[in-house]
Amino acid sequence: MTDRHPATTGLLRWFEYSHLPAHLQAVSKPIGDVAHQLVDVLPDGPELSAGLRKLLEAKDCLVRAAIDAPNPGPAATKPCSRCDGCGLIADSDDGEPWTVWEQLPPGSAGMAVRLGLVKPIDCPACGGAKVVPTIP
Repeated sequence: MTDRHPATTGLLRWFEYSHLPAHLQAVSKPIGDVAHQLVDVLPDGPELSAGLRKLLEAKDCLVRAAIDAPNPGPAATKPCSRCDGCGLIADSDDGEPWTVWEQLPPGSAGMAVRLGLVKPIDCPACGGAKVVPTIP
């Protein structure tokens, strides 16, 4: 996130969720996704900051509600669809799963990486965990 007001970037950091257990990620992730989508389309300013603060407050309340919920047992997960369950995507414009690059003829992906054309990065949808929580 470049060229954004420090208030915007400062608020967005509170929408991270990869550190949470899967049953809390199921609550936090959709709200974090909305925050990032809004920042992508709205200009910096006091109204964006106020809106993000209120969304953050709502997210915090809902995560606390999930903490107080009966123990859900082991979290149900499914392979991440963004990275095809490999935990990595290409840093290309399309952000395709890294498995696409691994299926190229031998040496092709390696050559592109050596030339600096593409490299694998952690999948933003699953944080490199290869799975995402299923939302009940």
